[in-house]
Amino acid sequence: MAQIEIPDVQELKQYGVIKRFVNKDLKAELVYVFLVLTVMTILAVGFGDPMTPFHSFSFVFGVAAVFFFSVTFSTFPGLVMAAGVMALMLCTTWSAGTARLNIFLVESPFLALFFIGVAVLPNLMPVLLEQEAVEVEAERQAMEEKAAGLDAQLVSLQREAKSDQMDVHKKDNVKRSTRTTVLHAFSRELLQSSSQREMLNVLFHTLTRTFGVLECAMFIPTGGNDELTIARIIHPDQSALENTKLDSQLPLLQRVISRKIPAQFDVPTAIDDNLETSLLIPILVDGEVYAIFSVGKFKTGPLQAEEAEFILELSTMTNSAIEQLKMVLAVS
Repeated sequence: MAQIEIPDVQELKQYGVIKRFVNKDLKAELVYVFLVLTVMTILAVGFGDPMTPFHSFSFVFGVAAVFFFSVTFSTFPGLVMAAGVMALMLCTTWSAGTARLNIFLVESPFLALFFIGVAVLPNLMPVLLEQEAVEVEAERQAMEEKAAGLDAQLVSLQREAKSDQMDVHKKDNVKRSTRTTVLHAFSRELLQSSSQREMLNVLFHTLTRTFGVLECAMFIPTGGNDELTIARIIHPDQSALENTKLDSQLPLLQRVISRKIPAQFDVPTAIDDNLETSLLIPILVDGEVYAIFSVGKFKTGPLQAEEAEFILELSTMTNSAIEQLKMVLAVS
């Protein structure tokens, strides 16, 4: 028996197509496919196997080989194995006669679909899972980038909050220092005052200097407490309103006179046609209203709770100073 001469691979590599196949496409799994196909060909020829679909040993072996290569390596070697099995079946049926060949040609589309399914379906789920894993990885990276961006924003917000907090502390310290200075100066001026009217003037000047009021007035009861005279005033129409008289029965004034407690309003409220007030403060002597201070509009906007509290504290100090002066004058 003549021996088959196998050409040297190094000699075949000098041809372009074979060279490209050997250098790029030829892999170990394809070598295994060709070896298995060679074994199947030898078995089919040696034992006269007709390669009847789903009946002959060689066909079942070929199906198993297609599935094996597809699962072990990839879909491509499985398809190559399937093509080899189909080619081997074509050769065996061709040699068996025209009738067998015609039957094979009719069955070949269905057999091709069967082999494609055997080669492709085992790798379909891994491909889908791999694609899903890629999408999940992309989502993870996007979430990490988003988390990194949120962390950067958080750090920036923390820095801004810390800076704002420091600014607030600085402003609070400045405010406390200013108020302390005002209280010391106010106390000193009250102690230096020799009359009740001077003390009222000290309170009026402190209110206008410290809080930047646009409208501030001091009312003194006259005419048997039926009228109030505007003794001091800061107002755009100051010259026209100073020393004018107001009816003590005006609702806001009567409210303070009857209750003898301060009255605060959220927005400037009209006392009459010319005056508005945000805070009315009665100064009491012997339990009676000796004067009323009206604090109206401010340069900085509406009256704040802290400002109102500080003004009331100054008025309380004025009340106490007037009472002490009265006692001193009574003793002397």
